Amino acid sequence: MKNMHLTTQTHFYGSQLEEAKAIVILLHGRRQEIQQIRKLSEQLSLSEEICYILPVAHEQTWYPHGFMAPIAKNQPHLDHALECIDQIVSMLNVRKIPSTKVVLMGFSQGACLAVEYVLRNPDKLGGLISFTGGAFGAENDNITIPKNKNLNIPVFLSIRDSDTWVPLDRVVKTAKIFKSCNADVNLHIYPGTEHHVSNDEINEARTMLKKFLQGAIN
Repeated sequence: MKNMHLTTQTHFYGSQLEEAKAIVILLHGRRQEIQQIRKLSEQLSLSEEICYILPVAHEQTWYPHGFMAPIAKNQPHLDHALECIDQIVSMLNVRKIPSTKVVLMGFSQGACLAVEYVLRNPDKLGGLISFTGGAFGAENDNITIPKNKNLNIPVFLSIRDSDTWVPLDRVVKTAKIFKSCNADVNLHIYPGTEHHVSNDEINEARTMLKKFLQGAIN
């Protein structure tokens, strides 16, 4: 089956790729328009230092079913989505941009995809920002555990305590997995059911990225 995610346009915003102090690969949510996810990058207000790479899923959907469905039910679309990220990472490596300068960021469906990519590829990126996302798999599936037990990367996870799409306990479990691998985990749990990215989440992500930029410069 052809990977249709590789046939769509990838957008670049912010700093020029070769001049950027850091790279953020930003993954949109289910059916989310490119303008919406681009607005998220603009709200971070770091475009002079960061190159934002925004891939677009085929038909704006990375995988057909919920992230807590049996993993096999979302195949081959899940593997295709992960391959899309891998292609971008490989392109950056070819351009001599080290993985330590790359942060993976996503919202909702894109956040779940970002989490899963880092869990499966713990040595390929320098950080993770997940707005309302968690590790893949049904309750009886084996959730991916990183082979690298010393990740030493910053991880920001956020969730509403009553989100109807992403259960709180799965995000908490995801945070525990990253902590067990010595990632620097910052988990924020907010009250309510709203399925969006709040100003506080933007501020937390900006703070993390500023620290990341300082490390990239040093």
